[in-house]
Amino acid sequence: MLSLERPVTAIPKIGPKFKILLERLGIYTVEDLVYHFPFRYEDYSKSKPIADLEEGDTVTVDVILDEVNNFFTRNGKRLTKAKISDETGAMTVIWFNQHYIRDSLKPGRKYKVSGKVNIFDRKPAFFGPEFEPATSNTINTGRLVPVYPETSGISSKWIRSRINDVTNGNSPYGEFLPDNIIKNHHLLDFHKALSDIHFPESENDVRIARERFEFEEMFMELLKVEKRKQEWNRKLRGPDMSYEKHSVEVNNFVSGLPFMLTASQESAVAEILKDMEHEHPSNRLLEGDVGTGKTIVAVISA
Repeated sequence: MLSLERPVTAIPKIGPKFKILLERLGIYTVEDLVYHFPFRYEDYSKSKPIADLEEGDTVTVDVILDEVNNFFTRNGKRLTKAKISDETGAMTVIWFNQHYIRDSLKPGRKYKVSGKVNIFDRKPAFFGPEFEPATSNTINTGRLVPVYPETSGISSKWIRSRINDVTNGNSPYGEFLPDNIIKNHHLLDFHKALSDIHFPESENDVRIARERFEFEEMFMELLKVEKRKQEWNRKLRGPDMSYEKHSVEVNNFVSGLPFMLTASQESAVAEILKDMEHEHPSNRLLEGDVGTGKTIVAVISA
């Protein structure tokens, strides 16, 4: 298991070249990669036989690859053209400027192909679809497929593969939020949330996983605030402002006022003066409607 703090180059298949490319996305560590969340999902969960395909369908087909070849068009564009088929019919698949794809496809093998159905030569066709060998553990086809923020040289498909390499579809990392926090706020544990945000089974899985990570972000920010507050309190020590030491001054000032304090004003003054007995500075909000006497309370406390 890779520690989250390890550099991203500790992940297999990520060398110096990809390290530089990932830095453009703000990814430096294993943690940065697994927290590189999708910004949307392609729904390839619907499956159809070739004979039932209609223009505009976003679907997955389970097929056999019959043939695949590279071509150059008259204007110099590079095409990879494949023929795929199932028991109901055959169709064409075309990729633009991706000649390397031919080497990764093996005629005679079964594949899952996912994408939006177009019309080519008056027949259904795929242009630039996702594909992978037909297995039960697909990450690019036949499901909700995550789409990530990308950069030149780093595709969503590549990111999916690397995250899957790290997590194997599940998170091997332990929980760090307190158990009572998770229970009281009905949150997913880290293991489940990380799996569901990268490899969800449904849109509801995505929603619940995002709730966990949004709460986590807020929780960590509050911890930072509390840590800064504690450090501030350790560094600062206020002067001795105990009421007993200054009671004569306070009482003389109050008795010299041309009016009596209200019960609410007396209560507010007492609470503020009590706070001032602490050795650490305190923050207090004095709240009240216009004309309720907030100013005199502040003057007495000063």
